[in-house]
Amino acid sequence: MPCVNDPRQSIFSDIAWFSDIKEFNTLELLTNQIHLWTSIIETKDLLMLSSGKDVVVALIDSGIDTDNPILASALWLNSSEIADDGLDNDENGYIDDLNGWNFGDGNDLIADKNGHGTNVAWILLQCSPDAKLIIIKVNPGESKTFDTNSVVEALYYAVEAGADVINLSLSFSKESKAVKDAIVYALKKGVMVVSSAGNNYSGITFPGTMKEIITVGATNSDGTAIFWSSPSGSTIDITAPGQYVETVGLEGDTVLKTGTSFSAPMVSGAIAVLLSMNHALKPQTIEDLILHSAKDLGDRGIDNSSGWGILSGSGIKQSATPSILATKTNRSTLENSSSITESFEISCYLPPTDSLTNVYIALMKNYATDTDGDKSDGETIWWLDSDGLWKGNNWNGAISIASLRLDNKGWNILLFNDSGGIWKNFSPSGFKPGIYNIGIAVMGESRLLAPVFWSPITFF
Repeated sequence: MPCVNDPRQSIFSDIAWFSDIKEFNTLELLTNQIHLWTSIIETKDLLMLSSGKDVVVALIDSGIDTDNPILASALWLNSSEIADDGLDNDENGYIDDLNGWNFGDGNDLIADKNGHGTNVAWILLQCSPDAKLIIIKVNPGESKTFDTNSVVEALYYAVEAGADVINLSLSFSKESKAVKDAIVYALKKGVMVVSSAGNNYSGITFPGTMKEIITVGATNSDGTAIFWSSPSGSTIDITAPGQYVETVGLEGDTVLKTGTSFSAPMVSGAIAVLLSMNHALKPQTIEDLILHSAKDLGDRGIDNSSGWGILSGSGIKQSATPSILATKTNRSTLENSSSITESFEISCYLPPTDSLTNVYIALMKNYATDTDGDKSDGETIWWLDSDGLWKGNNWNGAISIASLRLDNKGWNILLFNDSGGIWKNFSPSGFKPGIYNIGIAVMGESRLLAPVFWSPITFF
């Protein structure tokens, strides 16, 4: 693994900086211009997929406020290292690197001295609250600048520590081959890399210029336009709010931050949510789910200002969740006849899972009356089997109706109608008239790979 041993004697002399441009320390300052960014990107919908549990995100930044209990509880733990014993227990070249490493100062002290990393970490945890954070400090002391070598070392460290995602809210004055090589190494190891686009209106700054990674631009505080200092270019993939972003500072106070630095962790958080929901998802599948679910901005489709648009939690949830639609149609049996027959059509959408997926479909009836006060007695569930036959009344032998390998794109499937579909034997005629719920679930290795989806269906 490439390694440069002494940051102070670095042969890489390029200077980098964090991608923020202005700070507002009081909410009152811009009351009329503040918009809740969590509502704009719909984190509520995003968190219906997962909380980011069991996903590790490396923040290559200025450290975090280790006195903040919420941030401290999110710290990744190096289980191979014994705390404060002065030894390199895991023999990775870093002594007592329990939660990360400080490449700016050459020690294990990851406390934030300027607030940037704290701001970024807080934003990410609003999107994926149970993700674990590897804290990799690259700036010396309180400085907002750092050298290339620190970032190179940090990237390799993040990969070897087991990061699933790397967040780079930083910019370089020019392209660095060493940094690029380290990023490519991370990508080849299956690690997703997210970078801020920078705040130079004349163009995207490196590493955001790399097509291989996800580059994030910024919108205005209301999420409806491109922020004036967010650059344009062909490598912009997506945008997120980057103006007056509400986050937390070093003293635990609420601050408003501006810059693409604070847009990038929203996307990193969305990646953590998808990986937590289904760890089998491949990087390209995750990227497609996020980018193609964005709300369009600017020119229709992808463009150089906003990429695919603005990050959308509801769009991601819809693309990553199975759905089933049952519709009733009326038609005349004979031309110009008043005789009407009813028919049903049932179709479903199966999201990409990048794994062998078992599909279950159930029909549930809720009853208004309940004999013993146990609400579960007011429900009856039927499971559809692989032959299109219903197994009724809370049948415990539920089997999947299909085992499919769903790769990197979703499937729309016609299950049943009068003229075709997969299940010729399906018929609603055996059910009493009323309103039912029909549901669909996708599972793999005894765990859900997405939320269960329910839809109403009425039998007459």
